[in-house]
Amino acid sequence: MRIILNRRARKGERFVSADQSPAEIRAAMHEILASTDDSDVCTFSPLVVDIWMGVDSAWVDDIFYSDGEHDAPIVELRDPEWMANFRIGALYTSGVFAQAIACGVEDSTRKDR
Repeated sequence: MRIILNRRARKGERFVSADQSPAEIRAAMHEILASTDDSDVCTFSPLVVDIWMGVDSAWVDDIFYSDGEHDAPIVELRDPEWMANFRIGALYTSGVFAQAIACGVEDSTRKDR
């Protein structure tokens, strides 16, 4: 399962709306995580990704950011060690991933670049 930020679900994917209350989002994510269905989850909600990161089996490598056409792994946009200092949902709402894609510049926080 992948979490895809910043787009609606396409065929075969699930969608968790950011318009839902936090309690509704938590309930939807609980149901998704308890399910054997490993379809991708799309959302505009920072809470979804923060819930995902609280799961023992979750990996930051499974989180993607969409520019509407392409889904990019966030670990290609920012250094995972740097991101560990923040909630991924907070980085999403601050525009860090959108800025990285829009600028088309290599991330200065990446140690391997």
